[in-house]
Amino acid sequence: MPICPRTSGFKVRTKRTSWPATIIQDIRFALRTARKNPGFVLTATCTLALGIGANTAIFSLISGVLLRPLPFSHPDDLVQLNEINQRDGVGPVSYPDLEIWRKQSRSFDGMSAYGTVSKNLQGIENPERIAAVWAERGLFRLLGVQPIAGRTFLDDDPSNVVVISSGFWKRRFASDPSCIGRKITLDGEPYSVIGVMGEAFQFPYQGSYSEMWIPWSVPQQWEHDRNYHVNFVVARLKRGVTVNAALSELSVISERIAAQYPDRNNGNRPLSTPLSEVVTGRVRPALVTLLGAVGVLLLIACANLVNLLLGRAASRTHEIAVRAALGASRGRLIQQLLTESVLISAAGGAAGLLVALFSMDALLKFASSRIPRAWEIGFDWRVFLFLLIVVFGTGIVVGLVPALSMSRPDVQSGLSTAGGSRLAGYGSSGWSGRRLRDSLVVAEIALAFVLVVATGLLLRAFLHLQNTPTGFVLRAR
Repeated sequence: MPICPRTSGFKVRTKRTSWPATIIQDIRFALRTARKNPGFVLTATCTLALGIGANTAIFSLISGVLLRPLPFSHPDDLVQLNEINQRDGVGPVSYPDLEIWRKQSRSFDGMSAYGTVSKNLQGIENPERIAAVWAERGLFRLLGVQPIAGRTFLDDDPSNVVVISSGFWKRRFASDPSCIGRKITLDGEPYSVIGVMGEAFQFPYQGSYSEMWIPWSVPQQWEHDRNYHVNFVVARLKRGVTVNAALSELSVISERIAAQYPDRNNGNRPLSTPLSEVVTGRVRPALVTLLGAVGVLLLIACANLVNLLLGRAASRTHEIAVRAALGASRGRLIQQLLTESVLISAAGGAAGLLVALFSMDALLKFASSRIPRAWEIGFDWRVFLFLLIVVFGTGIVVGLVPALSMSRPDVQSGLSTAGGSRLAGYGSSGWSGRRLRDSLVVAEIALAFVLVVATGLLLRAFLHLQNTPTGFVLRAR
């Protein structure tokens, strides 16, 4: 009968090794084990790559659209103002009402009206239709942004000057800094280029990507006629003033306006919405739901990998028994097994990053026009931190159940049979192991069913959202 140190009363003295050194040993051993089982490692890597890649791709959307602050000075203080009336619902603001809000409100540092318009770029070899913005001259000061060349609007600027985007500057002027003062023809009228905005600047986020900004002068007939409305109004709250406090003040002012002009303003109410919510409000539920769906996909991949690791445990019974017989503690065995699973997860994360890169390119080509801030989406530090957390979390979660199962070997039985497969307690090939693997299969089927149902509901909600009116009534200026 073979002598087992654990059962014969002998103690094997082992040299204590520092924790970093043991980690290095475990990594080397895990790499040697991976080289001996390339098929298993490839299968496990591909299983995780899809789940980790999908999660990374969707989180990059969330990071670029929802988490990254708007590229303005103190963006949390910016709000969009609208009016709610009984006839049209949420709509643009009457210009005379806007002037009264400016004069009587004490909650804002400023308000600026703006709207979108298309212009024909002429007088060049390749004329094109340009998406432009007309705005009051204080817009750039209100947003707190500076150009990379030239200047923005001054209060006494004429209406035939223009500030261009970085993209237009690169495309039409080949990034020539001497373009300041150059003339361009829009709708048959000459305009002078006075400034170039930075690559990160874009305003507004509704509609098409804007190429230029043109100063707007208020026609005299607008000043007293309440039938004239401005498309949009952006305002900056004073520091420390909340959205609700500013809205309450505007409501009191609107009540006074309604009492003075009951024919036109009776029932009108102001609406103040954080600019970030205006930009991302419609896509936020869809993106959060997508992240939940790909999270379920990752859970399915994890369940698959746990099953693979449990199945592989049967062939490692003798190896684990030898390590235990030589004095390896249960914690030491768990550390070794978790190191192997984390390395497999890291390989899946590297492959998943490639999956995310390709899927992001395809997604942006397909749906960039429907995703706000699509040009700002990329792999920033938030995405890489998320990927790191997912990789290590997945490695620990996936490896924990097999590690706990394999760290309690029947040493005597494992040593007596080199190919032995019986593990005590949660053995991978005994009744408990089979029951655990069967439970994982049931969990995979249940998660897959939830994923299919959630995907169907998401597609239905997305189609419904595309056909739902936004509630904004735009009127020609």
